[in-house]
Amino acid sequence: MAQQPNIEHDLSDRPRAVPSPGTARRWSPSSRPGVITTPAEMPSGDGFGTPGPDAGFAKTLIGRADLADSSPELEAVLSAIMVARASSFGRAPTHGDLDAAMAMCGLGSEDAPEWVHVRRKHWMHAIAHDKPKGRTAVSELDRDLLRERPDQIRAMLKQRA
Repeated sequence: MAQQPNIEHDLSDRPRAVPSPGTARRWSPSSRPGVITTPAEMPSGDGFGTPGPDAGFAKTLIGRADLADSSPELEAVLSAIMVARASSFGRAPTHGDLDAAMAMCGLGSEDAPEWVHVRRKHWMHAIAHDKPKGRTAVSELDRDLLRERPDQIRAMLKQRA
């Protein structure tokens, strides 16, 4: 069809030889913003904490453990302590983290000081107000104690009594 005499066409109205916009660039994971690909890119500071891999495995370990007093609140406290301990080492939670969390809560040994049991009950009552659950427990723990072996944790808690 011929051009109508009352309509003027610009150069931009004519067909283009090259499609515009061009084809999409090839994607690679290193070009995604916010993805940590090297240890140097790990954010640090007060608000960041220390993220660890597969934190949900703590729930699996707690579910497999034979806890005498199992409740959702206790499981939340134990998992928060386990994740905090594991991430301080830069790894996923293990059975050693569960043993350490139980030691910090006074579980697994009959000779734990009374104040440890009182502190555990305080942490369990605080779960209803914590977001994320277990924040009170993790914030009240001594960071040096968090990285100790379970037997040393029990011994150090007895000394503080």
